[in-house]
Amino acid sequence: NSTDDPLFPGSGSEFAFQTRLAYLPVESIAPNEPSNYFLTNFSMKFFTPLAQLGISQKLVLMTSFDVGSVSGVGGTPYIPPTERFTMGGSGLSTGFTTIALRGYPDASIGRPRVGSANTFTEAGEAYMKYGAEVRFQISREPIPLFVLAFAEAGNVWPDFSHADPFNLKRAVGFGARVQVPAVGLLGIDLGYGFDSATPFGEKSGWQTHFQFGRAF
Repeated sequence: NSTDDPLFPGSGSEFAFQTRLAYLPVESIAPNEPSNYFLTNFSMKFFTPLAQLGISQKLVLMTSFDVGSVSGVGGTPYIPPTERFTMGGSGLSTGFTTIALRGYPDASIGRPRVGSANTFTEAGEAYMKYGAEVRFQISREPIPLFVLAFAEAGNVWPDFSHADPFNLKRAVGFGARVQVPAVGLLGIDLGYGFDSATPFGEKSGWQTHFQFGRAF
């Protein structure tokens, strides 16, 4: 992390890599659901200053890339449902590992159940997401406040053998953030999804998302 400000970065970058291995070799302990899986995530963000309009007013471009996968290991591979990926909304907890993608309902993008015409999500084992966001800091004191406009694209697949970096769910929108004393960062986003969250539905359209403690 080389950013210059944890609340409103004006320059620098962030890189994050996570890996997790879970292996239960003794099947007699949990013969039905041994958690045998390997998970990796990689993300990067770049913050580029565009303009300094005043003492506290500044315009910043943030670009990001996020990718992850999970796969079973061992003779009895098993991936817990909570470790599989879904995408959509503000990324709040939904029972899966949900990747934020504004403009779509929470956890609405994932792997449809094979052979079913239902539109519910089973979750996938690979995901990819791109993002760009222009942020304008209106004030720093006494209350930090900034507005933003964003463009995002991402998707979830059964595994990386089915991944297509050109088959992504696209969205644009705008929002605002405010730092409230003793509460933290609060925000609201209004996003428009150009595509359907599932192969069986219509395009997502306008969606409203509330943010708690996330700066994106």
